[in-house]
Amino acid sequence: MPLDKTIYNYSSYTKEYLPPPGEGDIYPEDPNTVVIPANATQIAPPSTGTNQVAVFDPQASPPTWSVQQDYRGQTRYYTGENNTTPGLEFTVMDIGPLPANSTDQPRPTVNHVWNSSENEWELDTSLEDAAHNAVVLAELKEIDIRSIAPIRAWLAAQSGISQAVIDIEAEAVAKRAELRD
Repeated sequence: MPLDKTIYNYSSYTKEYLPPPGEGDIYPEDPNTVVIPANATQIAPPSTGTNQVAVFDPQASPPTWSVQQDYRGQTRYYTGENNTTPGLEFTVMDIGPLPANSTDQPRPTVNHVWNSSENEWELDTSLEDAAHNAVVLAELKEIDIRSIAPIRAWLAAQSGISQAVIDIEAEAVAKRAELRD
């Protein structure tokens, strides 16, 4: 029976299988022994599927391969659970299961929150209302600033309220009505 010289290399860092199989050298002093270099084995790795990788454990007794989840390079988004920033994009860098507090769905807007029971982002109307109110308040501030000049002119003249002041105040009242509770 011929000597099997097939070797299977694996990463020194991740211990993942690095195909293709190679061929070891024959030990010069013993023609029945294959020289196995560092980070290699003669134990064949298992077959893997999508998002899987074979990982060797040379410290196990006996040394063995296992199939691990592999999502490296995939883009994910934190859901905000476990003190993560909701919607923050990241790339999976390590072998292993996906972080439980992540999704492949990008956060549609800053007004969306993660609903873990539905496994989706949902619109939080209180956040949407707060964002809307912030815009309205900023516009109202601009209106108020513009209204100061006519009021000062009126006060300086002390000649009754001008139509410009009345129009600006009406604009401010209408803008205040847009605020949501």
